[in-house]
Amino acid sequence: MKQRLRRNAEQANVMETLIFAEHSSVLPVWKQRDLRQRTLVYLDAHLDLKQISDLRLQRLRNCQTAEEMAQLEKPHFLVTDEGYSFSIEDFLYPAHRLGFIERLIWVCPGEQVPDLATVLKRALQFLEGVPLEDLQTLKRHGEVLEAKLFGLPVVIASYQYLKHLQLPPDSLIDIDIDYFISTATDRPWVNPQKVFQALQELALRSELVTLTRSVSSGFTPLRYSFIADYLAALFRGDERQATHFARLYELDEQAQRGELATALQGCLSEAEQFAECPATYYLASLCEATEERQAAARNRAVALCASYRRSVLRSACGVINRTRKFELAKLVALENRLQQEESTAADEAALTDLIMGMLCSHLGLLGKTLGYHFRYKKAAGRHARLNAALGLLLNEQGQARRALPFFRAALSEDQTRPRAYLHLGMLYLQQKNYQAALENLLPASQLLPAFREPVRMLAHLYERIGDREQYRFMLKRYQEMNRIIAT
Repeated sequence: MKQRLRRNAEQANVMETLIFAEHSSVLPVWKQRDLRQRTLVYLDAHLDLKQISDLRLQRLRNCQTAEEMAQLEKPHFLVTDEGYSFSIEDFLYPAHRLGFIERLIWVCPGEQVPDLATVLKRALQFLEGVPLEDLQTLKRHGEVLEAKLFGLPVVIASYQYLKHLQLPPDSLIDIDIDYFISTATDRPWVNPQKVFQALQELALRSELVTLTRSVSSGFTPLRYSFIADYLAALFRGDERQATHFARLYELDEQAQRGELATALQGCLSEAEQFAECPATYYLASLCEATEERQAAARNRAVALCASYRRSVLRSACGVINRTRKFELAKLVALENRLQQEESTAADEAALTDLIMGMLCSHLGLLGKTLGYHFRYKKAAGRHARLNAALGLLLNEQGQARRALPFFRAALSEDQTRPRAYLHLGMLYLQQKNYQAALENLLPASQLLPAFREPVRMLAHLYERIGDREQYRFMLKRYQEMNRIIAT
């Protein structure tokens, strides 16, 4: 291992590396560096290319400094849009519109790119503002997929295929470490060193590598926060640190196999040499046999880095963002922790109520969801996401009229507005309030131009009111959308 790392360091084009807590924080840095029209090699489990409104984009255009731009980043992805212009799910859109990047190489998770055309077409339908024509640009060329989204050329490839792409030498490397986490196992699916070696083969001469932990938002388990440090050490050519984190990676694998005593001994040995590494103590806490010793090791980690403190908000975000299916027992465990753990700042407590309410809505627990809704509302006002969740839950439970005001409240946020319009239109259509249905389905179809459902409902509405011309127009459009999405 040490010999291989030494050889990599000698061959590496050592680059400056920056580590961020959340991915959208790279945007002000790109402005600060005055980057123009770059190709971005982007390793992420998600394509953070949602459209933002013209108003939010204009605020960013008006920024004279990186510091001004940083003030427009949401402090947490759950915070409302008001006063902010970008967050973790939509920072790539302004990065393109502001001229920082002109081409995106999305290195998607997995050893190879599967046949994603159908899956991506279905997913892209729900992206606000994606034109139907953009779906038609999605093509497979050998081992890669290509598309043009919002005018941005996007290439989708596996890390193993990168060496076959023609990349400008000054291409940027940007890695969100949730890329390494399998949603099926909640563990890494590949050793970060293998991906680093593939990136080194590109022989890029970019001045900057950006790395993101994505732990506080719940996309990366806390135990794997050190992967960002591991990659940073590799890019910097720091053999000593890289060897340490490679060892931690191996110890984590041992712990995951149930070899806790062996992994713990390894952690204690590493701690003797790297006493300032919080990840070492945190991994040790996961291997200790008693609650007392677990807490002692965890407290050592927290003393070195506050990000390792226990957080119900972070855990609940992890359930929402990483768990495909969760049960009532997990919710009960989180609620028990809320009662036991020390109080947090008011803004974090409010966001915790918000995310707990969303978890309750996923489980169909109307009473509990409303309880968290009122707690959040008292502390911070209405929240569009929780209102949308309540609208869906009430509608599913046969309380359509009661759902209407919650969907109307969900119109306040960019992220929830398109679906809120859609559900309002559907409910009004069911009530035969055709004028109100039209007033909501038309903006839904404009905000989701590649989504078929608003068009189908509009065709049905025009048929109901006897407008044959508009009915035929919408029916033809719906049939054309079916043809495009099916091919």
